[in-house]
Amino acid sequence: MELHITSTIKYTYPTSHYAKPHSHPCYEIIVYFSGTGTTTIGGTEHRFSPHTVAFIPPEVVHDETYDSCGGELICIYFTCDRLPYTPGQALIFVPEIVPIQQSVLQLYKEIRTQPLGFRQKAHLLLEILLIDLARATTEKSREQNRLESVYHYICYNYANRLNFRTLAAESGFSYDYFRRLFRQTYNLSPQKLQIEQRFTAARALLGQGNMTVTEIAMLCGFADGSQFAHMFRQKYGISPRDYRNAAESTDT
Repeated sequence: MELHITSTIKYTYPTSHYAKPHSHPCYEIIVYFSGTGTTTIGGTEHRFSPHTVAFIPPEVVHDETYDSCGGELICIYFTCDRLPYTPGQALIFVPEIVPIQQSVLQLYKEIRTQPLGFRQKAHLLLEILLIDLARATTEKSREQNRLESVYHYICYNYANRLNFRTLAAESGFSYDYFRRLFRQTYNLSPQKLQIEQRFTAARALLGQGNMTVTEIAMLCGFADGSQFAHMFRQKYGISPRDYRNAAESTDT
């Protein structure tokens, strides 16, 4: 494996920065150290947040849009005749493997300060970084399966009282990492998914017209009719009863 580091660059972007679609003739590894936003890599949109890592092969078009706050990231550009560790497709994920961030910072420092033997050490660090990326990628595949199982569990059990800390632990995640990974993957929190499922079921039952609002509230997991009516109005700008009447008038 012949590695050549083209450059390492630290970018600090202002509020709502947008990087237009572009590509590079080399591989690129990005580590986001602060800020949140979206990036489209090879036509697929992803959310990024602090500690997100992106691996982008040559000539893959990508862009970047920061949210209201700016952010900081480090990019490593390199060429390689073959990559025995990391797959060829674009990847973006939040690894629990802390050495990835540490390796990137150390590699950046070596290139910027250029101490004795920096080229040799930088290439060794890059090879270690690629191995860690491969390990994280393998774990990512496993954890995505576990996360998907939790997602479906919430969808099927939306009306029950769920303990999300227990769900995270039973799925092999720390709670903070679970919340961050869930939001990055599905663009909403586990709690928000449960509430959305409750509203979806409630609207379907309201349209049928054969149950009281309180019965629907209890069946869908809300504490009582009052809580349901308050949350429903907040979300849709109309009461459950008015929603039902509008649905009935549409049907007739």
